[in-house]
Formats: sequence, structure tokens, C-alpha cells
Amino acid sequence: MADLGRIRIVALLASATVLTVGGAYGQAAAPPSPSGAAPNADAAARGADAAPPAREGGEEKAAAPKRPSATGGYSWSDKPTKRRPRRRARHVKYNPSAPHANFPGFRLLPDGQSLVWVVLDRQTSVEVRHAANRVTYVMTGAQVYTRNNTRPLVTTHFNTPLQSMRLVQHADGAHLELVLREPAEPVHQLVRGPRGMLVLKVQLPRATRQYASNPAEPAVKVGGTLPPAGATGSARARPTQ
Repeated sequence: MADLGRIRIVALLASATVLTVGGAYGQAAAPPSPSGAAPNADAAARGADAAPPAREGGEEKAAAPKRPSATGGYSWSDKPTKRRPRRRARHVKYNPSAPHANFPGFRLLPDGQSLVWVVLDRQTSVEVRHAANRVTYVMTGAQVYTRNNTRPLVTTHFNTPLQSMRLVQHADGAHLELVLREPAEPVHQLVRGPRGMLVLKVQLPRATRQYASNPAEPAVKVGGTLPPAGATGSARARPTQ
């Protein structure tokens, strides 16, 4: 009886081993579809996608373009974008015989008055033009060669009647344009500077009201360097752009 029991156990183990090996080398079952559809339905869908386009009257009919998704999301395109043409800065031809206007600057003086200046490398006449809230000083025949000198100087954070100043090139010469934020009577003078240069100084009175909540300290300078008065000389260098 003991031998018969051992034979039955060995037979059961042998049949279990055969079933395990057969399942390992047999065809694996297809995984279930994520959408819950049957494997045959997925295969049919793949076959429909790979099917050639339908023919109409012997000619191949192009597939309709896909409509954009209504759910939104991130998208991109490989098409090149149309760029606006870049504006090139106008080149000013250097004229060695013309006076050159350089180093426009602004300074708030200790007594509350304001000082504006422009440096000239040779003698020229100055004409004053008045408008509603603007005073323009025309330096006849002068040239603004350096483009960086034409940028505006804005005095928003200073208690001064001056709102902004700018050096602009015109056909009749260089214009120093002052924009005022309150009525004021500037006083100008043309004084001699170092190395044979001239300095156009424009002095404005104190402001009649407070414009800056945290006003800058007096004697604060913005812009170019003001040459010391009384210096003499004759050297003249070509400005760099």
C-alpha cells in the first residue's frame, strides 16, 4: 500500500510539470485592451487605420484633414514665424568742420536750482525758441555724432521744474529740447571749457511744488561730465560712436 501511494504522488508531480512547461512554451494570451474592448475590436481598429485610402472613380481620394481638438492643451508648429523688419539706426556722416555737441547732462544744485549743459568743441551761435511747455536751444550747424547722446534724460525723481531733456539732430543744427512741468524761465550762457571746448549751460529756478516723494540729494548729477570752468587748451579729438 505504501508503494502504491508513492507511485500516485510521483504521477501527480509528473503531470503538473508537463502542464507548467506546456503553458510556458505555449502561446501567451493577449492582454486586455485599456478601453475594455475585445482584442478582436482593437485589431479591427488597427486594420482600419492602416487601410489604404478609398478610391473614387478609379482615382485615389485624399483623406480629410484632422480637426483640431476642442479640449485644448499644448500645441506647437514648425512653420517659421514672420518677423518684423528691424529698424536700422540712421548713420550720421562725420563732418570734421562742424561743431559737435556731446555730453548732455543734468545736475540738481544744493540751493534747489537745476543745471543742464551740453559740451561743444568749437564756437557756434545759440538761438532760443519758446513753446507752451517747451524751451529749445538751437546750436546752429552743430552735429550730434554719437547716437547715445540723443537719449532722453528723465528727471521724474528730482524736485525740479524740468520734466525731461533731450539732444536732437535737425537739419539746421543740434537742438537741446527741455520739457517743463511747470512755468519757468531758464537762463542760458555759453562759457569756455577745457581743451578749447565750449559749454552751453542752462540754469532753471527752484520748483514751486514737491514732485518726488523721496527727493534725490542736491548736487546729484545725471548724464555727461561737466568740465571745470576756466580751463583752456586747444586739443580736439574725434568723438567715438
